[in-house]
Amino acid sequence: MRSSHRFSVCLLAAAAAALLPLAMSASEVELRAGRVFATSRAIEWRPAADANAASRLSVQRPDGELTTQTFEAGVAPALRFDGLADGLYSYVLRTAQPDGTPVVETGTFTIANGKLVPRDIMERAPEASALAVHKPTVQTFFADFVSAAGGLCGGADCTSSEVMGAATAKVKANTVRFKFEDTSTLAGFPTTDWQLSANDSFSGGANKLFVEDLTAGTVPFLIEGATPNNALYLDSTGHVGIGTSTPGRNLAIDDTISPTIRMEQSVSPFQAWDVIANNNNFIVRDVNHEGDPFIIKTQAPYYSLVIDSTGRIGLGVSSPLYQIHHSSGARLDAGSWINASSREVKQDIHDLDTGAAVDAFKHLQPVTFAYRAKPDETRVGFIAEDVPNLVATADRKGLSSMDIVAVLTKVVQEQQRTIDELKSRLEKVEQKQ
Repeated sequence: MRSSHRFSVCLLAAAAAALLPLAMSASEVELRAGRVFATSRAIEWRPAADANAASRLSVQRPDGELTTQTFEAGVAPALRFDGLADGLYSYVLRTAQPDGTPVVETGTFTIANGKLVPRDIMERAPEASALAVHKPTVQTFFADFVSAAGGLCGGADCTSSEVMGAATAKVKANTVRFKFEDTSTLAGFPTTDWQLSANDSFSGGANKLFVEDLTAGTVPFLIEGATPNNALYLDSTGHVGIGTSTPGRNLAIDDTISPTIRMEQSVSPFQAWDVIANNNNFIVRDVNHEGDPFIIKTQAPYYSLVIDSTGRIGLGVSSPLYQIHHSSGARLDAGSWINASSREVKQDIHDLDTGAAVDAFKHLQPVTFAYRAKPDETRVGFIAEDVPNLVATADRKGLSSMDIVAVLTKVVQEQQRTIDELKSRLEKVEQKQ
């Protein structure tokens, strides 16, 4: 019964393989049932989820470069053949269902001589192997333990003169699978079936070693062929190394240029962020909008940016006392900006010369203007490039309101002194009358 059951499955698979090419048109080759199609100009994805939902397609090229495209609802994700180099490509397609639940589809395809390698070509086994697989044969059953001192070979392509080399056991066939089939039937016992598999079994497929959860239909762990040394390394202390065999911390990432961590939201609106580190910067990058909103330069001093448990921010201050607390003493407190003005932070203190203040006051040119960032909002102030030297900054790109206030105060004081003198004179004249 067991042999005849295997025979029927093989016939069914062979029939399906024979009928598949007939179900496809000459201009369209199906890569994966109902999911991926190739036309003469592009590869097109037809998501299994809602066709009217937005989707995001990420494709990794043979050289490791990753390209990502977002497609609006109703637009089928596609990748043009133009400029595609020969080799294996991996892709991830994320599409939202009507209830917002993401559907993530992954896979590979191969380009050879500028064309897509169709997946409907199956590798044929040698005649001897084919007979061993498809022809009912008498099976040998061992009820006791079996030992093979010279090594053990399993699979359709094993021979009586197998060379084991350093291996004690091996699986040999053009489709290599090692299955763990759990036969538990009692309630409460785990029953998941697993499979350790090597390589895809179709043309254009990937060289890979992967662990399959056969019960759930998932692949939780996969290693591609030609993966470099120490791609993932776990040392005896439990540290994890990515690209390194000497991880010095719980997780260490090593790369010759700018080690990067990418974080992607897999539902619409799709968003991706990168965390990048190199010899110049530590960067948080907004991938979608091609911006770097947060950068730390190397050799940045202690406490360059501190956020305490209450949300107060220190700039060069380890324990900020205000909403924003700068090392100079300047601060934002209760919604008001307060400049640093203590004698403790100043030097070369001299009285402001009255003549200089009056001269600067005369040359101040108040204007109305609007910032380009807010063109509809009219403001009143000064132009940094046009103010007198006494109140100008070194780069003439900004102004300190305290400088202007000091000049105005000095001028008003001088005017008040003049007013007081004139008032005194007037009183004396009136007394004489």
